Amino acid sequence: MAAERRWRYGRIAGIWSTALLAAVPVVLGAAALVQAGTDDGVDGRWLMVTFFGTLATGAVGYMLMGGVAAPSSRLGLAEPAGGDTAAEATADDWRRWRMICLAITLGGSVAMCLFLIAILGRGGLVEAAIAGVIAAVGLATRRDAIRIAGIEEDEGRRYYSVGPSPTGAARRLVWSAGAER
Repeated sequence: MAAERRWRYGRIAGIWSTALLAAVPVVLGAAALVQAGTDDGVDGRWLMVTFFGTLATGAVGYMLMGGVAAPSSRLGLAEPAGGDTAAEATADDWRRWRMICLAITLGGSVAMCLFLIAILGRGGLVEAAIAGVIAAVGLATRRDAIRIAGIEEDEGRRYYSVGPSPTGAARRLVWSAGAER
């Protein structure tokens, strides 16, 4: 079993949001390739439906997200680090986690898009809904990562998830203050 590490909680949210936002153009590109392989091809109508549908779905989704399932909603569960001896995650740990998160998010997003196109059909609306929802979650998570940084600054604390990896990040949250930061 891997040694426990202290992972900056706000940074986990930032990596997750970056992976989601990176998935949006990849999903739209995969959808365009599917559409290009049809008799209709990628025409002006498909582009307009997909573009404006993505914007509308993303905007509505972002507004509805609010604080729902936001990482910052878990900060109240954090305990003082106290005698916690876990080392802070290294640059290599973060690099590895960033690549894993990006690969899983990109692969999963494209797979979900292709599956839903196959089930629900193509034409721009399905593709737009998928890309819009992914964008909304990515933007809401980015907003919350910034919020966590502000909370840390205001409280003079650093919030950490403790575990062998950042998966299940809110399972064990601790905070440290002052010189421990």
